[in-house]
Amino acid sequence: MTNANDPQTTLQQTSPEEQRAAMLQAVQGMSAEQRAQLAQVLNQHPETNVEPEDHDAVAGALAQHAQTAQQDTESPLQSVFGSGGLFANPIAKAALVAAAGVIGSKLLRH
Repeated sequence: MTNANDPQTTLQQTSPEEQRAAMLQAVQGMSAEQRAQLAQVLNQHPETNVEPEDHDAVAGALAQHAQTAQQDTESPLQSVFGSGGLFANPIAKAALVAAAGVIGSKLLRH
């Protein structure tokens, strides 16, 4: 059973498509200011260039970073949540938790 208190575990138990859909729902639920902050954090990574108004691009970049962290062989949680990791940023962490909440809610309904 999924631990609702661990967003990373919740995300790991879903397909990339489900993760992206949940990220999109989380991004759409953010204020314009929160999306702008999240886009700014995502754009700090050289491979990412998103505009805050493009919900799909922001959600896709967020999902890609989460999936990349899951594939990290050293320590996925450390690479994402540790010092300098994307999800060490409060706005990015909030988006991840919101997406995990979307997934958790769907899992509870099934």
